[in-house]
Amino acid sequence: MTRDRFEASLAVYQQQFAREEFWTQKQYLIWFHGKDIQKAMQQRESRYISLNAFFDWGLNQLNINQYPDLVELQSRIEQL
Repeated sequence: MTRDRFEASLAVYQQQFAREEFWTQKQYLIWFHGKDIQKAMQQRESRYISLNAFFDWGLNQLNINQYPDLVELQSRIEQL
């Protein structure tokens, strides 16, 4: 990792952690767990598609309102 890349990543983290709703709405629970799961999956099966690329694609393709289980999950997360 280069110094420039490190500093860019650090800036992203600092912005994320500085947002009040990140803490008041407990968004950190989703962020930390999702990040850890993503890393573990990529390490276990590194021959598969990059999860970052998949998530970028999936977020633009998926309409969660079509899937009752995802709507329920969103509702439960919002109640945290």
